Amino acid sequence: MRDPRRDDCVAAVGEVTGSYALSCMLRGMKSNVTGRRILIDRPLVDDVAVHRAAVATIAAEEGVGGGKITFGQAYSDFLRKHSFDPNDRSSIKYLHDPELAYVMTRYRQCHDYFHVLTDLPPTVLGELGLKLLELMQTGLPLAALSATSATISGQLSPREEEVLWSIYLPWAVRVGRGTMKEHGLMCVYYEEEYDTDLEELRKRMGIEVAPSIAL
Repeated sequence: MRDPRRDDCVAAVGEVTGSYALSCMLRGMKSNVTGRRILIDRPLVDDVAVHRAAVATIAAEEGVGGGKITFGQAYSDFLRKHSFDPNDRSSIKYLHDPELAYVMTRYRQCHDYFHVLTDLPPTVLGELGLKLLELMQTGLPLAALSATSATISGQLSPREEEVLWSIYLPWAVRVGRGTMKEHGLMCVYYEEEYDTDLEELRKRMGIEVAPSIAL
């Protein structure tokens, strides 16, 4: 409740409250061609993935990408800017079904991809805005719990609360249940999109960048 940026606490709550939603996410992935491929291959966002994103960044900077910002470049820049290491993500502790455990792992490891796609910063408010979009896409109770707890515990200023509920929530509903396909966040093989133009990937996925708000 005190800090939605605490990955370990967020991970634990997500696992113990999310079995039903994870089952729905699993069915959604199985019903999608790319989703099924992800479940078979079980890619992980690890050092190898980060290295590939960095290679895509170098290629883009050298002009191979035609001057456009690629998804891999944006992701690599995001990690470097915030000093994030994907290996720091918490491992699964409370899910014993291997398929559900992988779906939760995939969701958790792709979180920084979602930041890049939505252009939401890893601040308390940014995390909560992203959680609302994830709620619309996944149905995981964690998202609703995070947003509600932050409001109750007084983490947000009055202005931030206004932004969360009057700006980010309508955006999350519009994008998560409108322009994006159901389970669309989970059915993208992100590791194969590092060379893709970031705006092109957003357009294909139906993602509208989150509103830029001055606080």
